[in-house]
Amino acid sequence: TPTPPNGWPCLLYIHGGGWVVGGLDSHDFICFELASALQVLVIAIDYRLAPEHPFPAAYDDCRAVWQAIQAGQGPHAIDLQRLIVVGDSAGGNLAAALCLGLRDDRQPLPKAQVLIYPGLGGPADLPSRRDCMDAPLLSTADTDHYRMLYVSDPPPYAMPLLATDFSGLPKAFIAVAQFDPLRDDGLLYAERLQAAGVTTQFYPGLGLVHGCLRARRQVPEVDELYDHLLDYLRSEGLTQV
Repeated sequence: TPTPPNGWPCLLYIHGGGWVVGGLDSHDFICFELASALQVLVIAIDYRLAPEHPFPAAYDDCRAVWQAIQAGQGPHAIDLQRLIVVGDSAGGNLAAALCLGLRDDRQPLPKAQVLIYPGLGGPADLPSRRDCMDAPLLSTADTDHYRMLYVSDPPPYAMPLLATDFSGLPKAFIAVAQFDPLRDDGLLYAERLQAAGVTTQFYPGLGLVHGCLRARRQVPEVDELYDHLLDYLRSEGLTQV
């Protein structure tokens, strides 16, 4: 396929896995889905993992990839006006943190941030922590364990809900899962972005559990999430047209 005149629309994908597991192979399924459905370039970040590499290693790696893209150092021409950052779970944390850091440093921002069941460092007494304590695929104890391995005394770039200023951030699409201890992190972040004047679409993920992106074409509720996600990306110009 020839390169579009202004370069490729691009998704920068940051995988989940509690900052401890996961990588390019574990999330190839969604990167391939996004690339083929939208006919765009998808760049997945193979960031360093905890506990060997705790915060800020993963965050620094995401910043380094962002700077390389801005400097045109990749093998493909990229349309920097149609560049969106996407992340699930711990990757959603890193995507939100990347946007906060770039804004604070007055660097170019992505056109939008897409956070899928992100873990953003909400307080331990959020209702979802209690309601979904023993949820499948991710329990409250799991979230505490991963967080402990990643960071002991979190600053805002480690846990974006600790930020005090949410203005001037890229518009957002935030999807959560109903049966997920992290559900209220995404809800709280959406509320804070909206209160700061950031255009935000919130998807409540009724019937979904954490990690459900893998059930594409197996569960109608998951396909509905994908439909909303793809529609949002198309509405933001993330197609080759």
